Amino acid sequence: MNSKRLLIVSVSVAISSAMSTLTELPVQCKHWTVEQRQAKLMQDVNAGQKSGALTEKESRKLRKNLANVARKKARMKSRTTGNLNTKDDSELQSSIDKTSTKIKNEKVELPRQLPGK
Repeated sequence: MNSKRLLIVSVSVAISSAMSTLTELPVQCKHWTVEQRQAKLMQDVNAGQKSGALTEKESRKLRKNLANVARKKARMKSRTTGNLNTKDDSELQSSIDKTSTKIKNEKVELPRQLPGK
């Protein structure tokens, strides 16, 4: 019985890993600008809070992370002619990746009890 359980867990992990790779492919194939990703993540946070997948506190913290990225971008642009160089863009994309991961991790903790239910 233990070997069956181990096999089921192994197969589940393999399938889950394969599915996450497949769902990430379209995003990797298309290059999103920093602005596009910020806007998409803000929509995700707002939708997550509205649906109850994120609490108000979690949403506020995630919005703060996105605001920090925007401030960082503004500082970078002020040092140059208003354009981001490749290094700055990569740094901002990395910061956005971290925020995106935080959003996904916070949403994974479902199901939540909505107030009054």
